[in-house]
Amino acid sequence: MKPFIYICSTMKSGSTLLLELLSKGDKSLILCEPRFKGKKFKLNKQMIEQANKIGYTGPHEGDISFIVCELCKHVEQVGVKEIRNKGWESYVSAFNGNIRVIIPTRDYRDIYISAYNQCKRSRAWVPLYGMSPEGLKKEIFREVVVQHEIKKHAPTLEVKYEELCSDFDAKYNEILEFTESPIKTIGEVGSMHDMLARGEYEVGLHNFDVTTKSVSRWKNETDEKLLEDANIFNDLMNESIEIEMNNS
Repeated sequence: MKPFIYICSTMKSGSTLLLELLSKGDKSLILCEPRFKGKKFKLNKQMIEQANKIGYTGPHEGDISFIVCELCKHVEQVGVKEIRNKGWESYVSAFNGNIRVIIPTRDYRDIYISAYNQCKRSRAWVPLYGMSPEGLKKEIFREVVVQHEIKKHAPTLEVKYEELCSDFDAKYNEILEFTESPIKTIGEVGSMHDMLARGEYEVGLHNFDVTTKSVSRWKNETDEKLLEDANIFNDLMNESIEIEMNNS
């Protein structure tokens, strides 16, 4: 069986783009945010829609190894992308060495600006601790700690959003080689965003392609208060990471 792919991400770091790039017809399927915590693995509504697209009509819940084996009757490779990684140890344990972890990263200023703008577009969505530098830092930093820890337990590849978009061919080939992906051409860019009501903006901006339109957004930000908050968030994240690294 091809290695299980685990995209261990924070919000707004390009994880959905990676999900799309690594999903392709009958070749590969990366499931969107199951939020598995080590009990029964259960397909949520979005995941069921994804699975139905590859002809899967099997069980929607059960032991994760069993569900993945059933999905692999329809595709060559399976994985997940998570942005709240409470179940990371269960993924590592379930696939016992046959797992490849991708860690997406992005300029923290752009993460903040992207989260802020998504809040404006989708008023039903807000970060767990509110949309502020301190609130977003509290939510995202704990996932960065997981990313640091998981490197000790599984093969990992860090993918910087800026590098993926700016030097796409080289970085994408590195990802395909690392994951042992069966995909020979570009994955289904825009497919997941196209399924989501709040994905309209991304589809309209990038038009089902990989572009640099969202790279270094902070450099062109005209809202002075938003840019100030993005810089505060950047400083808070970097300070917390430095402390964590010194203590680990």
